[in-house]
Amino acid sequence: MKIKSIRFLNLNSLRGEHEICFDAPPLSDSGLFAITGPTGAGKTTILDAITLGLYGRVNRHDRDLPSEIMTRHTAEAFSEVTFEARNEVYRAKWSVYRSRKKADGNLQPIKMELCRVSDEVIFDLKSHEVPGKISELCGLDYNQFLRSVMLSQGEFTRFLKANENERSELLERITDTAIYSDISRQAYRRAAAEKNALNQLRSELSGQALLAPELLTEYETSLESLRQQETLLKTSRTETENQLTWLKNLQKLSEKKEQTQRALVELEENAGRYKTEFERLEQHKIAVTFRPELVKLEREEKLLTDLQTQQEKLTLQIPELKAQSETAQKQATAAKAGQEAAEKTLKEITPLLDSVLQKDSELESLRRQFQKNKEAYQSAKNVFDTGVAEVETHRKTVAQLIQNLADLQHWLQEHAAEKELSSELPVFERYLKDLQEIIADGQKWKKEKTSATEIIQGTKLQLQTSEEKLAALQHQKQELEVALAENQTILDAALAGTSEPELENALQELPHQMNQLEKLRQLALQFGTVAEKSEKLQEQKTLAANGLKTLETTLAELLEKHTAAREILKQYQEILEFQLQVQHYEEARQQLKPDCECPLCGSLEHPFAQNLTPKLTDATEKRNAQQKTVADLEQKRSQAASELAVIQANLKTAENALQENEQLQTALQTEFSEINQQLQNQFSIADAAAISTEIPGKQEELQAKKQKLEKVRQARNQAQVLTEKQYRLQNEMVSQTAIKEQASERKQHAEQTLQKAEAELLDLQEQYTNIAAEAASFTMRFGFTFSAEKGSVLLQELKQQAQTYAQQTEALQQTQLRLTEAEGKLQKTEATQQQKQTQLDALQQQLRVEHQELQDLKTEREKLFGQKNPLEERALLTKACETKAKEAEDAQNAARNLLEKLNLTETQLARLNQDATLIQETVQQLQSELETKLAAQKIISVAALKQLFLADEEAVRLTNLQTQLEKLLTETRQTLADTIAELKTEETKNLTSETVAFLTEKLLQTDHEISEANQQIGSITQILKREKELQGKHQELAQRISKQQKEAERWERLSELIGSESGKKFSKFAQGLTLAKLVMLANRHLLKLNDRYLLQKAPNSDLELQMIDTYQADAVRSVNTLSGGESFLVSLALALGLSDLASHKTQIDSLFIDEGFGTLDAETLDIAITALENLQASGKMIGIISHVEALKERISTQIQVKKLSGGVSKIEVSAYTYDAVFA
Repeated sequence: MKIKSIRFLNLNSLRGEHEICFDAPPLSDSGLFAITGPTGAGKTTILDAITLGLYGRVNRHDRDLPSEIMTRHTAEAFSEVTFEARNEVYRAKWSVYRSRKKADGNLQPIKMELCRVSDEVIFDLKSHEVPGKISELCGLDYNQFLRSVMLSQGEFTRFLKANENERSELLERITDTAIYSDISRQAYRRAAAEKNALNQLRSELSGQALLAPELLTEYETSLESLRQQETLLKTSRTETENQLTWLKNLQKLSEKKEQTQRALVELEENAGRYKTEFERLEQHKIAVTFRPELVKLEREEKLLTDLQTQQEKLTLQIPELKAQSETAQKQATAAKAGQEAAEKTLKEITPLLDSVLQKDSELESLRRQFQKNKEAYQSAKNVFDTGVAEVETHRKTVAQLIQNLADLQHWLQEHAAEKELSSELPVFERYLKDLQEIIADGQKWKKEKTSATEIIQGTKLQLQTSEEKLAALQHQKQELEVALAENQTILDAALAGTSEPELENALQELPHQMNQLEKLRQLALQFGTVAEKSEKLQEQKTLAANGLKTLETTLAELLEKHTAAREILKQYQEILEFQLQVQHYEEARQQLKPDCECPLCGSLEHPFAQNLTPKLTDATEKRNAQQKTVADLEQKRSQAASELAVIQANLKTAENALQENEQLQTALQTEFSEINQQLQNQFSIADAAAISTEIPGKQEELQAKKQKLEKVRQARNQAQVLTEKQYRLQNEMVSQTAIKEQASERKQHAEQTLQKAEAELLDLQEQYTNIAAEAASFTMRFGFTFSAEKGSVLLQELKQQAQTYAQQTEALQQTQLRLTEAEGKLQKTEATQQQKQTQLDALQQQLRVEHQELQDLKTEREKLFGQKNPLEERALLTKACETKAKEAEDAQNAARNLLEKLNLTETQLARLNQDATLIQETVQQLQSELETKLAAQKIISVAALKQLFLADEEAVRLTNLQTQLEKLLTETRQTLADTIAELKTEETKNLTSETVAFLTEKLLQTDHEISEANQQIGSITQILKREKELQGKHQELAQRISKQQKEAERWERLSELIGSESGKKFSKFAQGLTLAKLVMLANRHLLKLNDRYLLQKAPNSDLELQMIDTYQADAVRSVNTLSGGESFLVSLALALGLSDLASHKTQIDSLFIDEGFGTLDAETLDIAITALENLQASGKMIGIISHVEALKERISTQIQVKKLSGGVSKIEVSAYTYDAVFA
């Protein structure tokens, strides 16, 4: 991992934005640089910016309080770190700001982000996930980064000089191995907790007693008897309940019969009351059948009436229409004559009108031309007049601009001192801001002072009240002590010579003795069972031993046979191998040919090739047969050995079981003897019955002790009440004492706050006076008197004055430009006016000629037609002709329409007369037919029929009423019949002759007996249930005790190995391993720094180090004898080793050393710098933070943090300078 650059804003004392590039010259060229500056200048803040940007944490402050790292009176802060990891460059950023970007706003949540620089991709991570992602990328978490990159060389210097206890604490803090101390303490505490849990379970088991078997049997018998009794009672109750139900049902049916009979009578009476209305309804129904004929007759009669009305109307219209038609014919003839006269007058005047129109046309053309020229002249004159005014305006403008220019120049000369006001206003603003901050701080400290004064006064009153309450409580305490003494006398009388602890002990001891007796009985029973098992195991052992002897003899015989058979097989194998060799040569002889060389010896003669021996198979068969014999013997021997192993295992098992039984018998006998001795009894382990007899006596004794203790406890209740009162009184006294102490502490703290507030106010007053004096000097230069109360107003006035000066300067420049422009326009306008005057004279002469022509033509036209308009005259005559024609046409149309209307009316009247005759005949026929049908129904006339009809609502009402009555009568009659039948059926059952009252009383008595039986059953069931639960708890507790005992033993073993109350037992062991690894890594760096020395752990100490001087024949000496330079080299090597240890496989290319140089002399410092230069040569970038001036001579590349006056510091990196303002 390598840090490439950092950029930060408003961190600690560094105000403003700063950037340091480690991968750019001159820092990248050197690789070794120093961060120097006086104490408190802000050197370590550079390292804080790195850890803050990467992990959001600062080693010197709480990670959850960004206000501690943020510069005071600033609105925002950030830290941005660019780093390289795994050949990729990333940029991490931490930022925070206040609401509204105001310095007094509330802090907003911290924001962190991570970006890959190559493609500017921002990782999709929440702020709290960024540190984890960075740890994943670079392989270092926050603590590892501190130990790997921020070297703790100074810590190791203290480690070398510390004693053993201090060395342990330092090493634990440096290497972050506190977890091993925690593990050691946790192991110790867990072991103690598990042991306590085991003891609690054992106490819980010993405090629970079970019922005696005889009492349990008695409860179970009683429960069974009660359940049988309950069954009989329930059967009797069911029978009585059925009888009572039968009697009640008979009574209900009788009542239902009487009610139904009464309802039927009432319904029949109601039906009689509505008889007349129902008869009218029947007549209505008959009349409804004639409704279609009646409707048809009424429709024809209405149609006949309408026709007769129309006849009368048309008869009256015909004479009137005839008179109107004659009058219209006369009006049409007169209108035609008027039309012809108007047309004649228009024809005669038309030639004169045409001649006048021609003159008017010529006159209009000449008038238009004259008007056009006149308008042109007027336009040209207007333009000329405008030009004259424009020339005058330009002349006035030039004169005004010359005057304005002179005024502006004069004003600027008078206010020359305000030229630099605008650039110096920020200084005055800073004065005002500082004064406002001082005022705000002063108000805050005034509030603190007021609050402290109020707290002091309040606590004085509270102290007085607490003292009064404590005095009253002390008096009450004395009264309670007297009451307790009196109650103790009463309690002693109630005990009557027996102490309560003796009774308590007796009650605790008796259940224990009963449990112990029960254990004796169980041990005696278990002892008998184990003895029987031991006898059976002894028999099994004897049988196994006899079988073992037999198998051992058989196995020995098989072994001898197997050995002999193997010898014979070996002989057969040797014979077969010899014959196989001979057979090999015989096969070669078969290949020989006469007079040919032998391939083996080269001979040409082959005497053995003539008599070849046959192939041998007899030796092979014997060898194979013997192999089978050996295999059979081997199998038998293996089988016998397996059987022998089984019998040996069985024998061993029987012996082990027998031994275990003997041990169990011994243990049972020992436990029995111990319990017997505790109980001071003489029971025998073989006599379980005698032990069982002893248990009921102990139960009786336990009951007597309980009764006596109950009486004593009743006498002690009063004492307990008084004690509780005394306890509450004591608590109240403690509470009041605590309130008094808290009030005293608050008073003391308030007095300290008051002193601090007064001191701060004095300091702020001094600052205020100094800054106000500087502000007054500033304003005096510009003619203002400074007042802090009107500072904002004065600032606005100064800004306005600076703005006015700037505006006047701008106005001067604009006025000069405008003057030049106005003079040019004046010259141009005067030349244009001269040309316009010439054009105007020519137009005026042309107008005079055209005006004379127009007057001559006008005189000629008036002689022809005067002042009249020929077009209007022609239009009037034409309109008169059209009007007359329209009147004639309208008169003719009106006459024609009236004649047609008269003819139509006469035709309609004739048609109506015919229709009326036909409809009259139809009406007479329909009326005759209807009256004939009505007579058959005894209805005398159509009028009588209409009287029979009911209103629709009345008809519907009567119909519904009739239907409901008939339905109710039918249902009621059927209900009465069903009830009578059901009553007869129930009477035939005859379940009982008893009364309802008797059966009710009997049922209540039975329910009472059942309830009593249920209560007894519930009580016994609850007892048996509790006993069963208690037995289950006993069994569960036994299992839990067994499991807990194993768990407690396991943790006890772990505690013995690593556990301790202080945590040092395991911590020292782990630190020893860590220190050994650290020494190995440190020696690698020590060889590079100085090959003379090596480190090693002291043989007889976990945390003691020694030095090996390789230049002095590997002489060993204590690290306490090291010189200053040697100590520095060793501590630096240890710090580098810790960096390797913490970073694991991550390569660290950036290192920062924040301490260790301030105490070195010149020679030692030279050694240290040489060592660091050697380390830098390995390719690492190393930064040294120190205020030692001698570093400047050896390390040319530096980041210098310099304090300047006014709270401003300057950071210089070689030739580059950054200004920083410090709070």
